[in-house]
Amino acid sequence: MSFFLLFKGNAQVVLNELYTDPGSGKHEFFELYNSNPTGAQNVDDLTLITYFDISGQEGFYVMDIPNMSVAARGHFVGSAALPFNFRGTSNTHASNFNWNSPSFISNNGYLRKWVEGTVNLADGNMYYDEATIPANFNDFLHRRTGTGASYTIFLFKAGVLINTFIGGSGGAPAVIPDIINMPQLFVDMTSTASDFMIDFSGYSSVPIEFCNQDAGSDNGYIREYDGACGTWKKSSATVQHTPQAPNGTLIGYTGTVSISSAISPGTAVTGSVLNSDIVAAPSNYFPIDMHVFTDLGSSPGILDPTDVYVRTNTETKLSDGPFNTTFFPYYANILIVAKTIAGCFDKILFIPNSIALSVKLILFNGYKTGEQIRLH
Repeated sequence: MSFFLLFKGNAQVVLNELYTDPGSGKHEFFELYNSNPTGAQNVDDLTLITYFDISGQEGFYVMDIPNMSVAARGHFVGSAALPFNFRGTSNTHASNFNWNSPSFISNNGYLRKWVEGTVNLADGNMYYDEATIPANFNDFLHRRTGTGASYTIFLFKAGVLINTFIGGSGGAPAVIPDIINMPQLFVDMTSTASDFMIDFSGYSSVPIEFCNQDAGSDNGYIREYDGACGTWKKSSATVQHTPQAPNGTLIGYTGTVSISSAISPGTAVTGSVLNSDIVAAPSNYFPIDMHVFTDLGSSPGILDPTDVYVRTNTETKLSDGPFNTTFFPYYANILIVAKTIAGCFDKILFIPNSIALSVKLILFNGYKTGEQIRLH
């Protein structure tokens, strides 16, 4: 699979939290975030793959996500137990599925361990042997040791790579050579999604997100803001895991994409018009979605769940646009959320509406004080 086939349109679901190093009595979990502004997303065609290197054995854990859905601007969590425990929280049910549960398998899900081995077609993978996974498995997000990153995690949708996270201070922000040199891996999907083959030889140039910090004891990694590009941090006392809940508040988040925007005030009948255009962005960010919201939510100037979605304008290249978007009510302020091909938010832009609202004159007085006229 070449790099140019890795992305087909903007991804809607991205990695959002990874609890990689559970302490005693705690359980691993991961969280996905649906960056789609409207409409639920089925996750039956998603595959999560992690790399391991254990006592000289290299390979991949492959998880076929079960047949479930995640709401627009919503969270989806998989965990090693249900209920589960994590740092500072015990016995929570904030998970959509438990990968050690029989219902996980009966609902189109599976977890398999593929170890690089002898040429063997009997198990479906020519260059890998399937190994047994122990009961109550709690090491899917495996920490590797040695030179290079500690964690490498790939998220696929229908066989297309949509999100890659690399964590740990041991390496540069790129896929480690050990993975690039691994043989092709065949992934057998249990759902209606097509099976696919992964060719790691081209992964030296895939877009990635990373955090050059080691996870430490009893923590992992988390985006500071839901779905926001490049905001991964090691979880800590100040950056806490919040499965099924928002990660911080996205206030005027500024990334790389530059957007020109202006509002032409209208009336209650015609609505007002937003003019918007992407004027600068790296070529590998396209296509870029500009989600338009009226800022009528509970927190002005902040993207929150109660802001009202208007429409999405997409630029496949820099020369596309500008776009004119009519919105109601005509006096509303606007939020533009720029989402790159990687499916994460690069920018949240607040556009104030300069329209002057009508007023009713109740009382008007004028009087003279000395040589000055005063109007009240």
